[in-house]
Amino acid sequence: MNKMLKVLVVENNPAIVKLLTVQFEKQGCEVIAADNGLEALNCLDTVIPDIIVTDIIMPKIDGDQLCRIIRRKKEYRHIFLVIHSATVLENAEHLAEVGADIYIAKDTAQTYRQHVDFIIKEYRSGVRGSGEVLASENMVKSEITSELLLERNHARIIFNNVGDSVAELDQQGRIIQVNRSARRLFNLELTKIYSSRLTDYLEGEEADEAAAWLEQIAAGNLEQKEYRAGYKSQLIINGEIVTLDLVSMLDHGEIFVIVIIRVVTEQKLAERELVGTLQALAAVIESIEMGVLLLDGGCKTKIANQRFREMLSIPAEMIGSSDISEVILTTGRADKLQGSMLTDFVRKHVELIGQGCFTPMELVRANGLILQYQCVVLPDGGRLLTFYDITSFSKDRIDLEVMLEEERDRAVRDPLTGLYNLRFARERIELSIDLARRQNQKVALLFIDVDGFKEVNDSLGHEAGDEVLKMAAARLQGNTRVSDTAARIGGDEFVVLQTTVLRNDDVLPMVDKLVREISRPFELKTGPINLGVSIGIAVFPDDGQTDQELIKNADQAMYTVKKNGKHGYSFAGKKIVCRG
Repeated sequence: MNKMLKVLVVENNPAIVKLLTVQFEKQGCEVIAADNGLEALNCLDTVIPDIIVTDIIMPKIDGDQLCRIIRRKKEYRHIFLVIHSATVLENAEHLAEVGADIYIAKDTAQTYRQHVDFIIKEYRSGVRGSGEVLASENMVKSEITSELLLERNHARIIFNNVGDSVAELDQQGRIIQVNRSARRLFNLELTKIYSSRLTDYLEGEEADEAAAWLEQIAAGNLEQKEYRAGYKSQLIINGEIVTLDLVSMLDHGEIFVIVIIRVVTEQKLAERELVGTLQALAAVIESIEMGVLLLDGGCKTKIANQRFREMLSIPAEMIGSSDISEVILTTGRADKLQGSMLTDFVRKHVELIGQGCFTPMELVRANGLILQYQCVVLPDGGRLLTFYDITSFSKDRIDLEVMLEEERDRAVRDPLTGLYNLRFARERIELSIDLARRQNQKVALLFIDVDGFKEVNDSLGHEAGDEVLKMAAARLQGNTRVSDTAARIGGDEFVVLQTTVLRNDDVLPMVDKLVREISRPFELKTGPINLGVSIGIAVFPDDGQTDQELIKNADQAMYTVKKNGKHGYSFAGKKIVCRG
């Protein structure tokens, strides 16, 4: 019987989350949902799923970054990663780059049941990183028109980043999508909001007019594409005074309505007329926390919100006709770039924007601000650029990388002495043997045991014993070459690996030095004590062909010294014990 799989769905579209959840639960899976990559990482602190299904375009941390973070962290590497997206150019190289296992295109002829069946089948196949793709015929760059509110696909890109309440209606006026702000405004469960009608929530003088406009849309009459209410008289939703903007659009033969609701209960709303689609778009973009820049087909600026101007130090008067190269040049000069550095800075980012860099790119400001931006090529040849401030996340990412590096180092170190542990020593011995075999050289392994250590533990206690071990380790480390490896393999036993040995006698200078150094008095709190050392030496290829054989033979040579009075050294297979 297959175990119950845990699935984490990372998606900021509630409708898609709902559809995926239903299908996964039908397969007997336990489903957890997260709005974005940051929430997903928080979820991983409490539960580690078997499968993660993630969108690409999301606020705070996008799907690409989420995949890379997961693949970078050892305890998450077994998770089966699925990219479920329709707004990026996916291909095998992209999947490999971000570490995803498979890609599934949204909004295709396949049903969400087929999507989930495909995911479960690929997961249970046991194959990871296959790069399998479902619905490859839909793997094209998302085409976003210049009039964002009149094109359904583009509205989805900014949908959950808009501060105002936004909803999407079908032709009959039923609610099929809402953003987080709208859910708070309606104050109902999603299951009750979906498929209810917008008119169910409208009260006030213009409620009937809004209902009449929606009836015209339901009848297929698109002559009046926009409707605005609440600007001249009072309109109420759930006790809040609001303004209402409705925009109809035709997408692939289907009629939809975008609803923008602004709560004005506690403030005076200045009367303003939005003339034309670009003005309506600019009003929405100004409320977005990310920076937004719209370019025409000649890469001249058309619209930029205040957040963009603040991020790149661009004066408002530059927006409207300036070429993108002038904008980038202004930013470079603001960061005190000069000469070839300024030229390279401008050329790099102008080329990326000209090509349409959908893969997130970073722009680091002199003030420490780290921006991530993406560029989408519009059907008319223009460009849509979105900028995110990822300064704090980048610092967190660096901290995470440092933490992981420290964790990797701890995994190969002895916690008491700081020397390498037995596991690492074995790996280093294997590598050194392979290299010596190719270069026709030798490798020497010294097996070291501290004479009299047990008596220290028995008479002075383990604390004193630990101090002796740490001092002995420091003496070993201080008297070996950088190319050599010193490790503690347990108790009072150590090994030293010496590479690039041409003759067996080449190890003797180091052995003599180690015998002398470890035989020096150990200064403890209770006073100085004198200990000795027994060293067994095994040399590749004379005394063994593998790490196990070298360790075994060096150990036996060390016991030869122990049996013959201790405090000295002996080569493997020899009966002779030499004193340092």
